[in-house]
Amino acid sequence: MRTPALAAASAAVILALPSPAAAFCGTYVGGAGDLYNAASYVALARFGDQTTITMANDVQGDTSDFAVVVPVPEIPSADDVKVIDPEVFSNLSGYSEPRLVSYECDDFYGDHLDSDGDAGGSDGGGGGGDTGSTGEVDVEARYIVGEYEVVILSAGESDALVSWLQDNGYSVSSAASDLLQEYIDGGAYFFAAKVGPDAEIESGDVLSPLQFAYEAEAWSLPVRLGTLNSPGSQDLVVYVVNDYSGGIAGISNYDQVELEADCLWQAEGDQSFEDFYGSRLAAAHEAQGANWIVEYSWGQLHCDPCTGVEPGIADMVALGAPQTNVEYGDLWLSRLHLRYAPDEVSTALGFYHSGIQEQDQQRYIQHQEWLQEHFEVCDQGMVEVDYNECLDEDGNGVEDHEEFDPFEDEARAAEGCGGCAAAPAPAGLAGLVGLALLGWRRRRDT
Repeated sequence: MRTPALAAASAAVILALPSPAAAFCGTYVGGAGDLYNAASYVALARFGDQTTITMANDVQGDTSDFAVVVPVPEIPSADDVKVIDPEVFSNLSGYSEPRLVSYECDDFYGDHLDSDGDAGGSDGGGGGGDTGSTGEVDVEARYIVGEYEVVILSAGESDALVSWLQDNGYSVSSAASDLLQEYIDGGAYFFAAKVGPDAEIESGDVLSPLQFAYEAEAWSLPVRLGTLNSPGSQDLVVYVVNDYSGGIAGISNYDQVELEADCLWQAEGDQSFEDFYGSRLAAAHEAQGANWIVEYSWGQLHCDPCTGVEPGIADMVALGAPQTNVEYGDLWLSRLHLRYAPDEVSTALGFYHSGIQEQDQQRYIQHQEWLQEHFEVCDQGMVEVDYNECLDEDGNGVEDHEEFDPFEDEARAAEGCGGCAAAPAPAGLAGLVGLALLGWRRRRDT
């Protein structure tokens, strides 16, 4: 079942008890993988008025080239700034990615249909340190967290802030001044982090995901700073964790689009599944500009089929979910994928809880002719077919079993083969650059 446009249903609240997920008795073939260019991956946990943001990054080149600046509404305390295990993001990525699956005859007509049948988060050592005024820029707090040096800044004038950042190893162009002034006028502080010189991080290493939390009534994510050094179209994947009643998360101030899924995909020539899915994203962006889609949405951490390691209790707690919510399954996980060009982003992303508890995932099915009885062909719709191509173990053709419907009989299938889907090792962590990254510092001439 596809997710309806959430913006039109932002006020709807569905009071439904969790239902068991029907098992998919096919085989996981592959995922879309890390096909996105200039991508950022962020986890966003929202419970009450507390927002916890976790950013994942890797290093290409000199570690002194890494720096990130994020506007924040208040000064995070030492306890609210930490690092977590990179495996948490690896699990999230592999578990929720768009997927290609395959059905075999036995999945529909085999005997099984009638049978009965810690990646713990690690807090960085929060360190105090000297704070102080530097003219119009004040260092409100300073922490050593994992491999990062973190400062919280306030400023009264953007040119002074730009000068401070440049003097302290952050490559900021003069183009950032007007935008930074908007944040200053709005009362923002600035969370700035860079890799410490003693961290012994080498090129290609995965940095510990960096996390900070704060209390604020507004639920938003600043992305405009991240467009200043953009070479063009950017992708942002946001994993949103909230309580079950909140349901699927949505973005209120940018357009949602829906990609056709649960359809039969057949490669054209040498086309890979990654190429196919990437072309659909590109077409949606070309037609509509900045937009977002739901790539995964499920309550209580289920999937069908599962494509990687299921995030555990420790993973969700590390991302900012309360322990009691996780232990009682009071969770909803949404994976939202945004694509935008720099001139298409004029405001921070505004999030909301839709209250819609509807399972959703970008799932595509490897084409086999006999499956056209049950599924549309991608970009074509329903196509008639000779069903005798698929035979059961007694040699009976598919037309002898026309009463079977894969959607109506999901519960019957689940009874005999719960958890049939293959679960490969989790995908590797993508190259991640942070949501409001002012940019890798310019490489030194050597």
